[in-house]
Amino acid sequence: MQNPDFVLIGESDRRAGDTLEQIQRSVVGDSTPVRRMNLVNAEVAKIAVNTCVTTKISYANMLSELCEHLPGGDVSVVTRCHRPRQTNRSAVFQGGARITAAQCFPRDNAAFLAVARARGVNGDIAAATDTVNRRQVSRLAATVESHLAGTDQRVAVLGLSLQPDTNVVEESQG
Repeated sequence: MQNPDFVLIGESDRRAGDTLEQIQRSVVGDSTPVRRMNLVNAEVAKIAVNTCVTTKISYANMLSELCEHLPGGDVSVVTRCHRPRQTNRSAVFQGGARITAAQCFPRDNAAFLAVARARGVNGDIAAATDTVNRRQVSRLAATVESHLAGTDQRVAVLGLSLQPDTNVVEESQG
């Protein structure tokens, strides 16, 4: 919250936006870009940004799965070829399977798809992204199970919340 890429403010009027920007600046400082817009555009921008991030995660998940099925394939090596302009590799490509890490991502993909369908717009990319990312939990579980096959080892999941030190479990992959 203290170092965001940008602050998005949906405002119903200029005065409310000015007040909210002043409050946000007291937290993030003057160097963080602030994007102000009406409430409709702010809501669309919020779900669009998160849908774009999950599309990148979906691509990383697909690439990881492909590398796992190619002899000598290593997603960590392959992703070194991605330029930062193409994707934020450090945030998206982190050594193999990447599980969606924020509760708002699946919800925002669903919201994006619902709005698109309600307006008669094709939202196939959001739908495909959601499908790929939801499949990662069972894929990760199968990988763990394959490593445990024939052993008496057990696995414990330490923490079910979305983020450390919270009790938020909605859509948590834990």
